[in-house]
Amino acid sequence: MNNYISVEVFIENDISGDWGKEFPDEKHKTKVFCVRGADINDLNIGKIENLPVRYVKEASKDKFLEKGNIIIEISGGSPTQSTGRVTFLENIDREVVCSNFCRALKIKKEYSPKYVFYLLQNIYNSGVFFNFESKTSGIKNLLYNSAFENIKVPNRDYSSQQKIENVITVIDKKIQLLHQINDNLAESILNKKTLFRVFLLILLISVHSLA
Repeated sequence: MNNYISVEVFIENDISGDWGKEFPDEKHKTKVFCVRGADINDLNIGKIENLPVRYVKEASKDKFLEKGNIIIEISGGSPTQSTGRVTFLENIDREVVCSNFCRALKIKKEYSPKYVFYLLQNIYNSGVFFNFESKTSGIKNLLYNSAFENIKVPNRDYSSQQKIENVITVIDKKIQLLHQINDNLAESILNKKTLFRVFLLILLISVHSLA
């Protein structure tokens, strides 16, 4: 077994995006939810409610994504943020496609899709994708074929992949829970009655401290 392999080894095929239309028409009748680069961070903390609804052609059904697919942003970024953000499709209860600025990756059966997702996420977080970008019309594009061919990662057996995946998944779930608690707290604080009760509680604590 080679110690390192190219990222491209994991990938069975990639699926192009389809932005479709905002409203249905004669050709675009099929309702889908579309993942944009802007949705990736939300998806990574378990938020799917803000995905935009689009309408695509019947022929675009072969672009519908499934559990275990990885979505990677190939166009976008900023001077301080590279392209290449990724999200993992896990709990999907609707028809989903990715936008034209993204690609979806189907992982070969002999590899753990979520492990590959964590690998790509680490590559992105390490800033490696900055080295594989071009710029056209003011938009940065990820040269993902070149990136996947040239970026080398440790070659681990399936059992090791799953062990790593399991450890990181536990941490990810805790992060998602913290985000949910934070969102719920923010929503509660906006409630006037709750805000008033918080004020009274602070007042009582202050009076108790002075007694």
